[in-house]
Amino acid sequence: IYELRELIELELLSKAFKRIDSNGVQKLRLALQSHLDTPREVYYFDRLLKDAEFHLTLGTLSGCNAHKQMLTSLFDLLYLKYGYNILFSTSMDSVEADHKELFDCVATGDLKGARKC
Repeated sequence: IYELRELIELELLSKAFKRIDSNGVQKLRLALQSHLDTPREVYYFDRLLKDAEFHLTLGTLSGCNAHKQMLTSLFDLLYLKYGYNILFSTSMDSVEADHKELFDCVATGDLKGARKC
């Protein structure tokens, strides 16, 4: 599931870079801020949803609705199969840093850097 998610996200990322404008960057910034603003200590499920929202916002910016729908389904499968274990497989600090780095790459038009995130 993770490998398929990664493949789809990389394709969506390339497509998003071709279409993104300042409004798209703002939408992604809001999704990132929403993820960062979600309390860490109590609302684990909310953090999962905000994490997915960040990725799905980037998918939406690609304009590839079928790919984005597949990504949505993969997130659903991941959360159903692994649930809260997803949160504990990597540190929240690491996830936040990765999202910030990805956002910075998108905002500056660095596709090569974004693909590494």
